[in-house]
Amino acid sequence: ELALVEGDYATAVEVSNDFLASNLANVLHAYAPYLQHLKARALLAQGDANSAKAVLEEGRAAAEGLGSRWILWEILAKLAEVEAELGDQAEAARLRIQAREIVDFIAEHAGSDELRESFLRRQAVQSLMDA
Repeated sequence: ELALVEGDYATAVEVSNDFLASNLANVLHAYAPYLQHLKARALLAQGDANSAKAVLEEGRAAAEGLGSRWILWEILAKLAEVEAELGDQAEAARLRIQAREIVDFIAEHAGSDELRESFLRRQAVQSLMDA
C-alpha cells in the first residue's frame, strides 16, 4: 500500500505478486482480495487496464468466496471504472449498482450513527455514490 501511495507502482505489483505466490498467502488468504485490489490499482496507474480487470475479477471471486463485503464493494467500484475505461458502459453501470448495494448494506449495519456517517464520508464511497 505504501508503494502505491508513493507512486512506486512496479514495486506495488511486485510485492502483491510475491505475497500472493507465497505460502503465507495460504495462511492469510483473507488478505488476497485486498492485495489484488491494490495490485489492480497499481496496474491501472501503469496504464494496463486489461491486466487490472483480470486481477480485479480474481479479487472479486476471492472476496465473494470469503463473504467479504468490505473489500468486495471496493473491487466492484474499481472494476466499474475499468469497464468504463474499456468502453463497456452497461457493465460499468451494473457493477456500480452492485457496489452501491453493498455500501448500503454496510451503512445499514454499521452499528452506530457515527460509524455509518464516517463510512459514508469516505472519499471512495462518495466517488461511487456520485458516479
